[in-house]
Amino acid sequence: MVAPFFTCDAEGFIRHWLIAGPYVTPYTGPPGNDDALRLSSLDSRIEPPPTGVALGAPGPRGGQWTLYDPGANIFVERSAVYPIRSTLNLYGATDIEVDTDGALPARFWSCGAADLWVNGCHVSRHNVPRYMYPAATDVVLPLQHHRNQPDTTDHPLVLKRGRNRLVVRLQVFGVRDTRVLFGLQVRDQTNRLAMFLPAPDAFTAQAVAIDHWLSGLRATDQTTLCAQAPAPCDAVLTTDRRSIRWPKGADCIETGGVIKATLAIEYGGQRWERCVEWPANRSYRIAKAPTLAAHRESRLHAIAARVPGQDGRHVTRVSAGNRMRIGEVLSVLLPLVARQQRGEAHPDDRVKFLAVLDWIDGRPDCADFALSVILWHYGGGGFSPEERARVKQTTLQFRYWVDDPGNDAMCFLSENHSLLFHGCQMTAGHYFPAATFSNTGLTGRDLFRLGRDRCRAWLDRVDDRGFVEFHSGTYMPLTCAALIQLVDFVDPELATR
Repeated sequence: MVAPFFTCDAEGFIRHWLIAGPYVTPYTGPPGNDDALRLSSLDSRIEPPPTGVALGAPGPRGGQWTLYDPGANIFVERSAVYPIRSTLNLYGATDIEVDTDGALPARFWSCGAADLWVNGCHVSRHNVPRYMYPAATDVVLPLQHHRNQPDTTDHPLVLKRGRNRLVVRLQVFGVRDTRVLFGLQVRDQTNRLAMFLPAPDAFTAQAVAIDHWLSGLRATDQTTLCAQAPAPCDAVLTTDRRSIRWPKGADCIETGGVIKATLAIEYGGQRWERCVEWPANRSYRIAKAPTLAAHRESRLHAIAARVPGQDGRHVTRVSAGNRMRIGEVLSVLLPLVARQQRGEAHPDDRVKFLAVLDWIDGRPDCADFALSVILWHYGGGGFSPEERARVKQTTLQFRYWVDDPGNDAMCFLSENHSLLFHGCQMTAGHYFPAATFSNTGLTGRDLFRLGRDRCRAWLDRVDDRGFVEFHSGTYMPLTCAALIQLVDFVDPELATR
């Protein structure tokens, strides 16, 4: 029999909360490096904790309080990619029930600046201003008898008998792949705690049953998914072929031999999901290797035939000023370039291409990926005269390195990004040697020399220590593309090297 409340996990983490947000607003503060921007985006006020917290009730900045389904995560996490600099707020709330008054040592984790309240009393402002990596602090409940005592490294979380409301506000500076998370870890006497969501107890009891059931799912063979107990309510398994109902009370379901599926349960207006995969069902076709020319033509044809939204890839909303992400941008740009190389341009390719250039002009993260593709195609004689003029406009105003003027979310310093920026800088200077680049006032000749020196220094580093991102299936293709740009165009010495 499953208890009608949640408990801490084996390491003491309280994992089940209601959340509101993340609330996202554009960053409007002054420019600066990442550390300065995180400080500028931080609201230094200790605001009152949100009131009226309940499942489905209005959140503190709009929307509703909703269930957070942690899966196996120890943190409350809403991490995401933010290509435009943003200020984020995320709120969490849960109830802890204890059988006696007492002190429980606890550890408060966050990535960003987090406030913790217990029963309306502010416990801690914990600020982790660095990029991506969470850290913890021991929490302090500011009771009267603590105020005149010296600080120690191990402060207690003091709770009253019965239920205690915990509330968290998390502030994060959104830039690139951003960690948005907090956690609360009780370090002792976890057997005394019972967690209830700020919702009717009947909802918490059913949520516990659903969570427990989902955690017991196992694939017993290549066509069967089983649970350790009968389903507490109806569920739906969705595959790329169909949707299969898993009825309440059943403990197994036939999947039909799919590779992956999503199992979802809806109850009380909330949704739980688990993704399930059967790698053994994936088949591979090994064909006789074609010639290099035939393989290249086959790949070019396949890329040119892609139409976003019609091939199961990205559904792209292309319009000026749209906040597309890099996956959407490349799903437009790469087929467009491939069609131009094959002489198969679509009627709407020009509109899409101009939208990509508008996107680059906004300097979101990964703009260097798209600009590198465009400059490579430009160097091979691609684009119409009107499009080439528009490429020149974008190229002359781009920001090519971290010390150029600008206030944006572009990542410069990783291995793949740095070479892409240096290669774009050198290539742009080569194409337009007499032009003045408006962002820095440098001429194309200046830009070419600066980019070439940086490319040489990048190659020196790789010669000395090897690749840093050698094991990344995401980034090594980008590094290879950046190297190909140096081989195909611009500088014979670098190409030979």
